[in-house]
Amino acid sequence: NFDAQHVGYIMAAIGVIGVIMQGGVIRRMLPKYGEVKMARWGMVLLLISFILLPLVGGTSTLLFVASLIAIGNSLVQPTLNGLASRSVEASWQGRAMGLLQAAASLGRGAGPILGGWLLGLDKAGPVANYGRTPFWVAAVLMVITLGLATGLRNPTRGAGAVQREEADTEPAAEI
Repeated sequence: NFDAQHVGYIMAAIGVIGVIMQGGVIRRMLPKYGEVKMARWGMVLLLISFILLPLVGGTSTLLFVASLIAIGNSLVQPTLNGLASRSVEASWQGRAMGLLQAAASLGRGAGPILGGWLLGLDKAGPVANYGRTPFWVAAVLMVITLGLATGLRNPTRGAGAVQREEADTEPAAEI
């Protein structure tokens, strides 16, 4: 059982890990591994986390699994945003990012409702299994997501990728 203070510490740790990952680690890894590979690694970490989270028995293991979630999420979100932006023509970049953000918002809205409903189903079962179903369903959904991610490719063509490459090679204008 965790009190509000312990939950706060765990949430703070997740936030710090996210800042470190997105603020520095991602930037260094991206040129070496590419967005697709990093997104897939993040999905694998999330899958492992969703399987392990219902089995957590103590604070240290919870902190470890929460760290995996933070790292996985930090690998997935920025790389998918980059892929969405670079995979379309320049005139479609705003629409692509808008659709991606709309899907994320839908997940943040529907996820807790579905999770609560699944948690309610756990009440009918043995007490030892209470709280596990939402995470196992999330793991199944992550397997499906990983299956879909096998079709991802790093963009090599398209106006978005070409314009960004050209912008990176042009000298900065003097003011």
